[in-house]
Amino acid sequence: MLAVAVVMQTIDGAEVVWQAPPLAAAAATAGSAIGGSGGSSSSSGSSSRVRGVVFIAHGCGHSAIDWWPQSESCPKCIGLPEEMNVTLHLLTRGYVAVAVSSADRTRSRCWQNPWAAGGGDWDYSLGPLPVDWMQVKRVLDTLLLHLGAAQAAPAPPPLPRYALGASSGGGFVMSLPLVFPPGYWSGLIVQIAAAPPGMLAAYKQVAAAAAAAQQPLKPAPITSSAAATSTAATARGPGPPSSPASHSAWPPTLFVHMPRDTWLGGAVAADVAELRGQGVPVHEVRVLPQPLTPLYLVQRCAPEIDEPTSRAIFEAFRASGYIDGRGYLRRNPRGLPSWRHLLLSGGGSSGGGGAGGAGGVPGAERLRLRPEASPLAEALNHLYAVHELSSEPTTACLDWLEARQ
Repeated sequence: MLAVAVVMQTIDGAEVVWQAPPLAAAAATAGSAIGGSGGSSSSSGSSSRVRGVVFIAHGCGHSAIDWWPQSESCPKCIGLPEEMNVTLHLLTRGYVAVAVSSADRTRSRCWQNPWAAGGGDWDYSLGPLPVDWMQVKRVLDTLLLHLGAAQAAPAPPPLPRYALGASSGGGFVMSLPLVFPPGYWSGLIVQIAAAPPGMLAAYKQVAAAAAAAQQPLKPAPITSSAAATSTAATARGPGPPSSPASHSAWPPTLFVHMPRDTWLGGAVAADVAELRGQGVPVHEVRVLPQPLTPLYLVQRCAPEIDEPTSRAIFEAFRASGYIDGRGYLRRNPRGLPSWRHLLLSGGGSSGGGGAGGAGGVPGAERLRLRPEASPLAEALNHLYAVHELSSEPTTACLDWLEARQ
């Protein structure tokens, strides 16, 4: 990870971790946190205009601290491999990476359900208002102002603003155009998530209402009335590209999903068809299962997993039949039989071969194995490829979005 300008702070009650790219680090942080409390940072480099800003949204059970390694400036960070690789791609390309934790920090840690007016898993003891949306808006307003990216007409032009989210965070990212001013977002990267049919109808409904009232957009659930409003708007004819009621204000959207999850694949296909049918630039990236190799885990999870441990885990999985002859996982690692038991005790055959050796893998007891906080667990989930964040398409996603600026 680049050793520049990692900042962890609280902004308007929200836990925020952010980092500027190397050349912009000194100007972006000025050696201290901004606009909030409890911040700490370290910086080096010289002032330079950044290429853009990317808001990143975690999944359920996760936090903003997952996206960076533990350091003096971010002592609570836990550094999961896919998350860190995403931020590394963003930073080396010149983007400011901004991660915000969802308001729910005591239950599921999911984001508010963006398609049911805050319902679903939302804890209403935290309040019925759209807390997550408003917190993210205030965080970005604060940081963009500090970074000089909050632009005033006529010059200079605003920096591109992208949003990337996975699972619950992906659904949340899909809701952002319903809340932020039209044209605010330059593009969306939605990982392992999809919106229900009618998102453009809901967008045009709330955009038209906000324009009529001259008020900021507020999230609204998708209903049959949204579809009816969309039909009526289509009959009247679309507005100009800058019109808040025009579907053309919906940002270019890129879906990253794992076809092994067939239900989600169908939902993504429906979203792609809906967006494409309305002239919105849209693209789809599929992440397929991959085989475990002797060096895969050290390449993905170093320094926690070194080369001897990586090779030992591979051999334990091979001997127990947890992987097949080509190295592919036979079972979803989130289910049974437990690979944790196999590594710690040497027991637990997967039904595909012999049993692991007694005593487990040397050094396995020092690994972080708790679900949602384990680099090894995340790496195995990524290999199995049914529902996990993937950093591998990040560069291709940015290429596609930048080509549409």
